[in-house]
Amino acid sequence: MDGEQGRDRVVSFEEEAAYLQQASATLRDMAILAMDTGLRPDSELFRLEWANVHLALDRESLLGYIHVACGKTKYAVRNVPLTMRAKTVLEARRVRHGYSRYVFPGKAVLGTL
Repeated sequence: MDGEQGRDRVVSFEEEAAYLQQASATLRDMAILAMDTGLRPDSELFRLEWANVHLALDRESLLGYIHVACGKTKYAVRNVPLTMRAKTVLEARRVRHGYSRYVFPGKAVLGTL
């Protein structure tokens, strides 16, 4: 695209809907959380722990928030408010994967992601 810097681009609503319709349940959940929260996939989203997910009403956010405990800069530590869609995804994952330390449990060792 004219004036493009890097490889960032805005995904249209139609593209988003088409992707979410075809994605597996886990990829759909990851995509929704990435789009609705802006979490960085490799350093924040894939490593997200339940201890940092706050689904209860709070002064930070009416729908809850995710606490990002560490990152590559001092500004990476923050509380990210949830959308209704992100909260719904997290509530469903808690029912299915709440036994795990991680929101997206997997076989990979986190240090190798």
